[in-house]
Amino acid sequence: MLPIEQYIIVFTVGKMRGWSRVEGIPSTRGTILLGLYDNLETFMRAIELSDTDGFLSDLSRFAAMALRANAARKSAVVLTNLDPGQYAVILFHDENENGRLDKNVLGVPAEPYGFSNNVQRFLGPAAFREAVMQIIASDKAVRIVLNLP
Repeated sequence: MLPIEQYIIVFTVGKMRGWSRVEGIPSTRGTILLGLYDNLETFMRAIELSDTDGFLSDLSRFAAMALRANAARKSAVVLTNLDPGQYAVILFHDENENGRLDKNVLGVPAEPYGFSNNVQRFLGPAAFREAVMQIIASDKAVRIVLNLP
């Protein structure tokens, strides 16, 4: 594991392109799954589906990305024509590539995960109001420090 487990996400709105850059991936195994949500309902649905295969096939989210962990421990994705508005990010490192966030017998995540606004919760997931960010008219850098199991 690297000592720095951080994902840096930058969004650009309007006719410009937005891009997400992922750096400091904890290991070279697995896939980084990232969802972008524009309302409370889809955000909560993603949390409910995070430990099922439904997280991958949830069509109600605004956008989704799957980035392969690699030897460089960094990757990027491009978002185009992102409208100004409220968005929240959920991401996790699916180290064993089973398409879901593994949890232990107590329901606590067993894989690294994080939320926009760097929300860190001891028990339970972030609330939408805590994770939501305003994307207005220019680049916005979002730093997400992963909660590690």
